[in-house]
This record gives sequence, structure tokens and C-alpha cells, in this order.
Amino acid sequence: MEAATSNHFNEFTLSSSSNNKTEPDISFNPYSSSFMLTYYDSTLQSLPFLTNDVNLSNPETWNIITNAYNDSPNLRAPYPNVALNQGNQQGMNVWVKEGIGGNGVALYDAPTHYWTGISGVNTSNQQAFQFYPNPCNSNITISFELQKASDVTITISSLVGQMAEILTNQNYTSGKHKLECSVADLMPGSYICSFRAGDNIKTVKLTVVR
Repeated sequence: MEAATSNHFNEFTLSSSSNNKTEPDISFNPYSSSFMLTYYDSTLQSLPFLTNDVNLSNPETWNIITNAYNDSPNLRAPYPNVALNQGNQQGMNVWVKEGIGGNGVALYDAPTHYWTGISGVNTSNQQAFQFYPNPCNSNITISFELQKASDVTITISSLVGQMAEILTNQNYTSGKHKLECSVADLMPGSYICSFRAGDNIKTVKLTVVR
């Protein structure tokens, strides 16, 4: 890990357990400004999927999206890889399982909307998120609904992940919420509006016109 404001590299551990964790792979998701990580847990014969914020303010603490996206434990050297699925702006994984006669079988997980086909770890905190108008000129109205109180962060970033605006970053009670936000300082073009509530993330493309 290298900090954005220094030239020093530091090692960090994924967990303090005695499980044998090998073959890690990491990728960056510019739509949610987060790192996506996978590795092979040979003790549990599983392939976990984790994420962390781009600034790695807590490099030792990662969000566990799933403890095992592989359906079969028949693994020897899966060499899992994680990459960005451009279609849904989320992660996708490929790995190798042991086949008949010792031959490797290539498998992949490419969810249609959410990580591994579920809405996140905290499924009791699902929410509806939308904003309008889109395209917009100088203002947008954002609405969302929470099943329970949660920390909510809504940001706007460029298509390559550069932060442009933080629209809100605070705790909200359960229920429906509506925000009126200005985007007058943004240059015309396309952006990514990211909504994070607890472990749930949703990204939508936003177009600014003048």
C-alpha cells in the first residue's frame, strides 16, 4: 500500500486469523472510488470478495461483500482475479476449479447489478435511490429511502474516479429523504453519482449540460 500523499509503502494484513490466504488480486473501481480485493483462502476452500475506500483510511479493515463467491470448494490453485464490469460498474471475478482428471475449469461470476447477485451485506438496509433531472443544468433533486438509520454518503466524481463534489456525508434516520443539491460548479460533461448507505453502494451516470 502506498499513501497518496507520501512515497512510503507499508504492508497490511487482511485479517489476524490463522487461515492460509494466498493468491491475492486487487482492482480499482472508479465509479465507486473503491478498491476491490479477492484472494484464495485455502483453509476454508473459499474465494472472498472485499472492498475498501480509495484513501484506505482504515487499511486493516475491509468491507466483506461475500465470504465465498465460489459455489464449489473443489479448489487447488484457483488464482482468482477481480476486474471492473463496465456494464454494471461493479466487480466481476474469474477463477479456476479442479476438474475431472486434474484439469482446470475456468469459472466466472459477473453479477447483473449487485456484488454476487445480492444487495450487499446488510440486506435489511436496502434503499431506493434516484435523482432528477438528468441531464441537469445547475440543480438536482435526490431522493432515497432507508429501512433503518444509516450513515449516507453521496458524491459526484469524474469518469476516472476523481472526486468532484460531496453532496452529503452524515447519518440519516429511517424513512424517506429528499435533498436539493447544486451542481452549478461542475463543468458540462458526464459524471458518476455514487450513493453509499452502510455496506450498500449504487452508482448512476449523471450528465451536466449548460
